[in-house]
Amino acid sequence: MKTELQEPRPWINSRHQAHVDEEIQTEPDISMEAWDEIFRLQRQADNAMAGCLFLAGIIVMTFMIAYIMFVNGLIVH
Repeated sequence: MKTELQEPRPWINSRHQAHVDEEIQTEPDISMEAWDEIFRLQRQADNAMAGCLFLAGIIVMTFMIAYIMFVNGLIVH
């Protein structure tokens, strides 16, 4: 005899909390100038992070080349 299973609630297999569906999600009242400022600052932060990652990559590459040269005797010990 096969029993009928209930349909699981939609929040059971998801990552959000159960009470989120009960609340009404609305956007905060922010002016367009504030949004533009937020996006401008976010763009500046992204550019700064990209620059830092680029410089870090160059430093790592330089140290790797120096290490390889040292191990192979191309740099005087």
